[in-house]
Amino acid sequence: MAKRFPVVPRGFETAQVDQLFDRVEEVLSNGDAEARAAVRQELSSTVFEFAVKGYSPTDVAMGVDQRLAALA
Repeated sequence: MAKRFPVVPRGFETAQVDQLFDRVEEVLSNGDAEARAAVRQELSSTVFEFAVKGYSPTDVAMGVDQRLAALA
């Protein structure tokens, strides 16, 4: 599977980011207004864990902002 974001020496835990972004993408494709609101809240309140060789925090933050706008 291709990586969603660039990997850096110290970044966000990739599995955590991928799981949340998978839910976001599913709701964007198939969700109703209630599901969109719930996943939007989850996305805006999640604090990602740091890991060795994780996703770039800057790129993840930009991705979060884009998904929040899409969910609005």
